[in-house]
Order: sequence, then C-alpha cells, then structure tokens
Amino acid sequence: MSGAVEIMRASIFLCTVALLVAPTGSAQATSTNACPLSQVLASRAKIQESAATFTQERRIRYVRDPLFSAGRLRFVAPNHLEMIVDKPQAESFVYEDGVLTLETAEQAERQISVDSDLILSAMFTGLVGTLSGNEDELRRTFFVDFSDDHCQWQMTLLPKSKRVLEKIREIDLSGSKEHIEKAEILQANGDRSILSISEQQ
Repeated sequence: MSGAVEIMRASIFLCTVALLVAPTGSAQATSTNACPLSQVLASRAKIQESAATFTQERRIRYVRDPLFSAGRLRFVAPNHLEMIVDKPQAESFVYEDGVLTLETAEQAERQISVDSDLILSAMFTGLVGTLSGNEDELRRTFFVDFSDDHCQWQMTLLPKSKRVLEKIREIDLSGSKEHIEKAEILQANGDRSILSISEQQ
C-alpha cells in the first residue's frame, strides 16, 4: 500500500472513530428542548469509555457499485481510538499517544507517526479535541456549522487548513443529544463515505 493511500485511509479512520463513537458511559442529561454545541461537547467530556457498531457505505468515483463494510468502534479517554472492521475482511486501525497502528488482511501491522504528517496531525488534534469536549480545539482546526431542533442536531466541519481541505472537503454529522448517529465524509476528489452508528447496550 502506498504512503498516500495509507494517509488517506488513516484520515478516514480518524473521522469515523473520533466523531462517531456512541457513549456507553454515563453522561449528564441534556435539555429536551435545545442542545447547543457547547452542551453536546460538555456531555461528551464526561464519557470515559464508549463503544458502538457501525455499517459503512463508500462511493468511489471509479467503482460502479458502492462498497460496504461493518465492524466495531471504541474510544477510551483521553486518546485511545480504534476501528475494527469485521466485514468484508478483517482490518484494524488503532490510535494512541500520537501513533496510528494499522493492520489489514494484505499487510502485517505497521505504524504511522501522526505528527509526521500535517493532514493527520490537524485531523487528530481537532477530533480528539471533540471527544474530550474541547470546543476551542475543535474550532481551531475546523469551521463549525451547528444547528439543532429539539436536540436533533446537524453539524458540518470544514477544515481550515488548505492542505487538509485538498483531501477532506467536509464532514457532515447528525445525531441526538450527545449521540452521533450518522456521518458523511466527502473527499475533495468526490469520493464519499456514509456511516451509520448503533450504540452497544
């Protein structure tokens, strides 16, 4: 796998895990009438561990039919993120302490230093900040467009870095209270990834 492809797959992994893990720990109840961004992030900041299952649909411009995958997501505060793909073939992506470890059916385990790549560094800085409930960190890396209607909310993240924007055009998320239920990742080349998240009970 080429370095460019590895970086892109790692960026998609980051968007998937850091923004989509549904909380299994307890979080402070939010208002039933309104859930501003600061309140959603404050609720997420109280979560020490979270887990979910996911299904993913990927639409690639040079592939006629969409590609589907399914697996598990997990986050452990303050900065352990993982995505385990079960179908159609086993893959794992694990981030901790600035290092991303990847393992696929085709290749053995290998590691990438996130700080060595501007795109990955920016994405991890902003999105780990989201998991930790750090709104300042999130807004440092992204332009944030957030709206909610009775705690059914939508959020669009636009990378501030021109180099990041050359790879990831935007991330669109929707959810309820502190739960993130769906995300769509639009790449600059037109490829699209749509994820549906189900909290584990």
